[in-house]
Amino acid sequence: MGNEIVKYDNDFNNQALRKFTSEELNLLMTIFHKLRDQSINILEYSFYDLKRLINLEKNMTTREFANTIMNVNKKLLALNYTYRVKNIIIQMAIFKTFRIDLDNQKLIISLNEDFRFLLNDFNREWTRFELEEFVTLKSSYTKEFYRRMKQFKKTGFWKCSIEEFRNLLDIPEKYRITDIDAWVLKPIQKELGERYNLEIIKKYGFSGGRGEAGLLDLSSDSLLREKRIL
Repeated sequence: MGNEIVKYDNDFNNQALRKFTSEELNLLMTIFHKLRDQSINILEYSFYDLKRLINLEKNMTTREFANTIMNVNKKLLALNYTYRVKNIIIQMAIFKTFRIDLDNQKLIISLNEDFRFLLNDFNREWTRFELEEFVTLKSSYTKEFYRRMKQFKKTGFWKCSIEEFRNLLDIPEKYRITDIDAWVLKPIQKELGERYNLEIIKKYGFSGGRGEAGLLDLSSDSLLREKRIL
């Protein structure tokens, strides 16, 4: 794998993708990499090339891999992705063309015109990272954290409320703080801590003994290279 770069508008980081498996997230980011700066042109990509880029280790049949591709688009459609331009609210599918050719083992795809900004207009604020690094991450929570982390690499810090963190990473409502520590933050720290010198500072407070409130302050030296992070 070469120096493949994923780059997209920061607006997409407002969308939780936790219902995607780790493999499906790899495939989605690979598709984003492929469509970057391609306007709304219809493009074709071989299954072989896609498997190589997502570093697929499973021995999937053509139909099994096609089902994985279909699941990515199904889950994107189910998100009902929304963005706003001034007083206009837009909801529609990100991809205008999404065809799977089983005989020739190809994905034929193009962006919807209204989502051209997502992978083409980089005069706005954007998120950028290496695809190879992303696909090596194991936990889907870590992948979801990682792309937000990269959004804040210029400052090196990300502060957010517990509620916002739950929403962005699509953490189940039933998870208590101890569950978030065990099943979300610890895997993130394990995969990214040493590599990025990541520090997670948790400030929890409770009002009237009910509910929860708090702040996560995440920072990373890797972003000290480019600055700091989360």
